[in-house]
This record gives sequence, structure tokens and C-alpha cells, in this order.
Amino acid sequence: MKKILENLQLRTQKATNFEELRPLRDLIQIELHERLLFSNIEAWVGCVNSAHDLIIQKTVLIAESILAATEVGPAPSPYAFILFGSGGRSEQTLWSDQDNGLVYVTNSNASVEVYFEQLTKAIEEGLKVVGYPPCEGGVVATNNQWCKSMEAWERMLEQWFNDASWESMRQLLIVADSRCLYGDKTLVDQLKRTFDQLVLNTQGSLDALLKNTLRHKVVLGPLGNLIREPYGEDAGGFDIKYGAYIPFVNAIRLICIKHGIQATSTLERIDQLTVHVGDDLSNQWRKAFLYILLLRSMTGFQLEDGYYSSRGKLSELDLNKDVTSKLKDCLHVGQQMQKYIKKLVLNDR
Repeated sequence: MKKILENLQLRTQKATNFEELRPLRDLIQIELHERLLFSNIEAWVGCVNSAHDLIIQKTVLIAESILAATEVGPAPSPYAFILFGSGGRSEQTLWSDQDNGLVYVTNSNASVEVYFEQLTKAIEEGLKVVGYPPCEGGVVATNNQWCKSMEAWERMLEQWFNDASWESMRQLLIVADSRCLYGDKTLVDQLKRTFDQLVLNTQGSLDALLKNTLRHKVVLGPLGNLIREPYGEDAGGFDIKYGAYIPFVNAIRLICIKHGIQATSTLERIDQLTVHVGDDLSNQWRKAFLYILLLRSMTGFQLEDGYYSSRGKLSELDLNKDVTSKLKDCLHVGQQMQKYIKKLVLNDR
């Protein structure tokens, strides 16, 4: 896989337009998918996300160069292009959409906002050409909610914390997974420090975040049975994304927010939590999450309108006796993890 990344890096460096990046996006889809079952899952996920990073970074650079070659010119102030969601956590699958934002430094130049509006439009169009559809939930830098000056970002974070509504907490948890992909990383670091300070200074913030965090329960029946899809194309299968992966991610995220840990990768978060929860528990969480990452990467995908996508469901054929047994063990761990974070937050009142 190292050679795949080295080859990709060389070819992305040579690309001069979005169209030249598209074949590279397709190439990693084919080559890395072929290696999934023959690779260490942690290394494989790392390789997939390094590949996405290279392609998206180059897309931003090309968008910058397009504007620089016009009367718009170069960026008028430092900025950071941010990934949210699975991209922010470095956990993207081979099929991934756009989930991003942007923060910039305000200056006296009145055209700053205009520049970044045009830049984000160019980036979004470029990513669509390359093969990344915009996020259906509107979490993209072309949405001015996710493209602001540092001062405006900090005001918005404070408003969300003070509002404490379910929707505001959802937005804050999106920000908690932010990662700088391109530009000035210190801007994202500053946002994270502001976030952590607001958690400490806003009464009831963890309670409000907990309600959102526990929205998706681990899918396991009262008798420890696997709850499968009842009908449709995926009948007999299992929703690995919302029945296992998302609940794990959400619980670990909030435990880390409680302890002031700023890592975004779930595995890095678990590793840094060891000092708080002990080796046995962190190793149990890590082992379970790695298996969930493997199953999540095994779900079927399709190519529609030029975009790769997946329904996030394991097929009935994938759920043989061994897989089902291991999956149920992971789900038991997930249930205990959700009880752990609930107790941690409620005992801190």
C-alpha cells in the first residue's frame, strides 16, 4: 500500500486540473478495495484516508490557482480548509462525500468574504468533478454557516452552546470532529481551544451533548440477538453504520470532550483515553472498533452519476456464524460504552 500512496502522490503533484485528478480517484477505489481483506484494517483505513487527503488537498490547490490566474487574485488572508465527519476523523471509506468548512483571518480588505465565497465554490465544483458529492446535510464550505472568519466562528460556537437545543448540539458535535486539511492549522487549533473553554464555562453543556450523543443506540436485541433489516434490498442484513459505527464514534467523542482530549481520530481518541479509563477498557474498545471498521469497509457500494456510494449495510451473506458472533461481542462492548458515558456525564452534575 505504501507504493500506491507514493504513486498517487507523484501523479497528484503533476495534475494541473480537476479532470486529471478523476482517474486517480477511480484508481484508489479499485486498488485499495482489492487489498481490503488482505490488509491490516488499521493500516488500510490509514492508507485510504491518506489517499483522500492527497486528492482533496490538490483539489483545493488547483481551485486556488484558478482564482489566482484571474482578477480575483490570491487569498487575501490566511485560512484553513477543514474536514468534518469521517474525513475529520480520518475514517473515510472508499466512498465518501464532501463534508467540509473553512475559517479565515479577518483583515481590512473588504473583498475577503467575496474571495472565500468564490474559492469555496471552485473547491466544491472541483470535488464534484473528482468524484466527491456535496454533503446532503449541507455541511459544506459553500454554506456560509461553515465558512466564516475566526471571530464569526467563535461567536457562532458561543451561540450554539448558549442555545443548548438539540440542533445546536448536533452542530457542535460536527465541529468537535474538525481537522485542518489545507492551510493554517493554527486557526483550527484556536477553534478547538475555544470549543473546550466553552464546554468548561457553559453550565449543562455536557448534559445537552449527551442527549444528542445517545440518539443512535447500539442495535442489539434484548436477548443479545442481532437485529437485522426486515425488508427491502438489504433484508436479512445489518446496518453497520448506524447500528454500530456511529454509536461507537459518538460515545468516544463525548468521553474525549469530557476529558479535554482534542484528537479527532476515534482510534487516537481511545489511545489517549487510556490514562483515564485504564488499559483493559481502552484495549477492549480499540479491538471492537477495529472490527467495526473492517465490517463497515466490507459493505457493498455502487457508482451512480459519477459518485461512489454505499447504504452502509452488511448483506445477509456477509453475516456468517463467525462474523455474527464477533459483531455481537462488539455490540455488547458498545452498549457498555454508552452506559459508561451516560454515567460519566450524569455523575459530574
